Amino acid sequence: MTEAERRAVKASLVHHYLPRLADQGLLEYDRRSGDVTSTATFESMREEIRRTRALDDGPVPNEEPVDSVLYTEPLTEGSTTPSK
Repeated sequence: MTEAERRAVKASLVHHYLPRLADQGLLEYDRRSGDVTSTATFESMREEIRRTRALDDGPVPNEEPVDSVLYTEPLTEGSTTPSK
């Protein structure tokens, strides 16, 4: 990876992805220190995240295939239907 590519990845993480993941409650991101910590919400979704990545990366050896994943708006806390 070139230095320019590394800077571009860092910028997209710092300015886009980390704040979005923090807003969704999946991680805590301290902009001052750059520290990133997973939250209980992330831990509770770890298996779903792993399965979604498997769809993106292709089949995971020695595991059952995943038929489909429904992408929808995030659920509000305590709700079983997508937020509007």
